[in-house]
Amino acid sequence: MLVIFVLSSFSIFGALTDDQRIIADEPAPADNRRFQTLGFSLGTTFADPLIIASIHGTFPIAQNVFFEIGCDFGFRSIYEDVTGYNSIHPFAHIGLFMPFRKRGGFFAGAGGGYKIALYEFDGASTNVNVFGFNVTAGFNFWDRINISYTLRTNFTSASNKLALGFVHRF
Repeated sequence: MLVIFVLSSFSIFGALTDDQRIIADEPAPADNRRFQTLGFSLGTTFADPLIIASIHGTFPIAQNVFFEIGCDFGFRSIYEDVTGYNSIHPFAHIGLFMPFRKRGGFFAGAGGGYKIALYEFDGASTNVNVFGFNVTAGFNFWDRINISYTLRTNFTSASNKLALGFVHRF
């Protein structure tokens, strides 16, 4: 009799039903498949720009599918003859999010961006404007921390970005 009661108390996967959650005072799990965030990150390309600060947000389009928009702000050059470097790189990606069992998950996406950079030399400066294709992948831990890698190419050269960031997941 006790075995029948215990088996009927749990669903096929061992989770509590909604009525049992209310009685047990356990919160219902959120829809973990929707990736909706706002955040910032710091990273590097190991080249130009040496330091990248980013603001970004993801918005769910459908279950496990998200749209990301953001902007990278680049500072410092690795080249000694460059006295100043600044860049701005707005970007947009569409991607997939695969949640972990409780919090966080793996994400991957593709999209594009447009980098506007200013190089300053002794007494001279030059602008560089480049449209590029991006492929990105990363992990979200505890719905708070993102670690990501982005490969960027304009089909004649390639660069990358490794970043660590803080996000608030809604």
